[in-house]
Amino acid sequence: MLIDGMLIDGMLIDGMLIDGMLIDGMLIDGMLIDGMLIDGMLIDGMLIDDKPRLQGSPHSEITIKAGSPLLLNCSAWGNPSLSYSWTLPSGSPHSSSSNVLSIDSVASADGGLYTCSVSNSRGTINVEFDVTVEETNIILIIVIVVIVAVLVCLFVLVCWRYYRTKRMGKYTLKDVFRLGKQHTAVPITE
Repeated sequence: MLIDGMLIDGMLIDGMLIDGMLIDGMLIDGMLIDGMLIDGMLIDGMLIDDKPRLQGSPHSEITIKAGSPLLLNCSAWGNPSLSYSWTLPSGSPHSSSSNVLSIDSVASADGGLYTCSVSNSRGTINVEFDVTVEETNIILIIVIVVIVAVLVCLFVLVCWRYYRTKRMGKYTLKDVFRLGKQHTAVPITE
């Protein structure tokens, strides 16, 4: 069947495509109610028994700098109520049972594939987040700054020592400020 220049596989009843639905030129499977695609059962305008559905689109590939906080959001809706579980890259479950997984300060060991499982009695969906942790070069920068500071101090010390021994009219600080005896007794011979 050809609708709006698109070939559609389905049956058209009262302008509605059954076994798929054409909405704004897009083929959609399911049932459209008040502009929302529903794959559940509607009774008196209330959605009853709907499998979990992800809200929005997840950012499945995440790059973050080491030391930064990490928040993974796995928001979904469905009826009956949803339960959330998280699996860490190590394969072990996480204690968080909410839709958000939070890590205060990530380290390189925190990188990998995180899985959020959202389930109710109608079904389960899994959302995966691939987290890449970039190492910051702060330690390398600190080491370089310390080395440069030590080298500058050594250079200044060597220059000062060289200047002090090579200057003309060798004298000491005591002589400059006349901290020595002001008068000395000179024996007079007659």
